[in-house]
Amino acid sequence: MAYYMKLLEKQADLVRLIELERQVWGFSEADADSPLTMKVMSSQRFKMGYTFGAYVDGELIGGDVFFASLVQGRVYGHLVCLKPSYRNRNVGTRFLLDTFDYMKERGVKEIFWTFEPLDAANSKVYINNLGGRATEYISDYIIIEDIINGGVPLDRMICEVDLMHSKEASSECLDISEALNAYPLIGSKNFKEEKRILLEIPGDYKALKAHSIQEATKIRLNSRKLFSEFINDKEYVGVKIISGVDNAMIRNFYLLEKGVVGK
Repeated sequence: MAYYMKLLEKQADLVRLIELERQVWGFSEADADSPLTMKVMSSQRFKMGYTFGAYVDGELIGGDVFFASLVQGRVYGHLVCLKPSYRNRNVGTRFLLDTFDYMKERGVKEIFWTFEPLDAANSKVYINNLGGRATEYISDYIIIEDIINGGVPLDRMICEVDLMHSKEASSECLDISEALNAYPLIGSKNFKEEKRILLEIPGDYKALKAHSIQEATKIRLNSRKLFSEFINDKEYVGVKIISGVDNAMIRNFYLLEKGVVGK
């Protein structure tokens, strides 16, 4: 699919992006970005950050926002949104990779952002496709009113991409049976910590939330303990998402690795 990317600075373009993020994320008016803040943080005159729009046939179908930081060469990914009708068509991944290239050419070396750790689809994009690493788990990261999360505590994972040593999707492509045979699974009988271990997350967390907020909250709190223990305390890093079908059920796993440089 043909698309083009544009750096956004004009007020009208930024307002359209804010409207799109409200549609995609279901933010309340209070929790959506303000036009004034977006205008300032997108300023190239003051080098405050980058705001990109993705377009198909002149229609704004996605956007992402990156803020500058006090660490030289580092930006923070504030927001990514894509119209639902363009998901799972590789547009979002191409758009992000193009924005990465644009920023790298202008001196950006590292990108940090936060993401929903239980959403396997997005996690695969960030870690498998974009070369990110899951390096820190944050409990109760933010409190906002939105439709998507429905009151479930908003824990987040920090993802880091080193643009100077970025990688394409790993050539190591294990199916879940190979992975379960190769690496210990946290919580399984006879689990033993090794350099590489597996941590399982839901097959479809979005569907789980839609079905039962109570069950989604329970899984959130249980997974919070495991992520905090192994990533924060024991310094494992999420280096890959492994997914597949097992006994007619979708299963997803983080491949956690200890001793990753930079952790």
